[in-house]
Amino acid sequence: MNGSGQAPDVQFYRGDGDGMSGHGTFDAGVNSTYHLKARSTTLPDTRSGEGCTLYQFKIWEEDTEEPNGWHFEETQVSKTALRDGGVVLLAHHVDATFGNVVIYDHTENE
Repeated sequence: MNGSGQAPDVQFYRGDGDGMSGHGTFDAGVNSTYHLKARSTTLPDTRSGEGCTLYQFKIWEEDTEEPNGWHFEETQVSKTALRDGGVVLLAHHVDATFGNVVIYDHTENE
């Protein structure tokens, strides 16, 4: 967060350390409802044996159409990052409510 009254930062934190990359800000409205879609795709390992995962994210306001493209994508290449795991929704210094969460294998639909 950039401070009171400023738009929150959009950040991606790597799964193998403290690395972070910024993807701008998101001007979230108070008392507004949003949809968040996130996708992770395991990619083939590099020639040197490092694992590759593509992460994609989009967010849009309730009662509006889902955007066609992703708001940001991040490809992580790492020898130590986990290749599978779980999902965490965490609200930090805000009063947030999370609605229904749906998790599915997107590779079955491609």
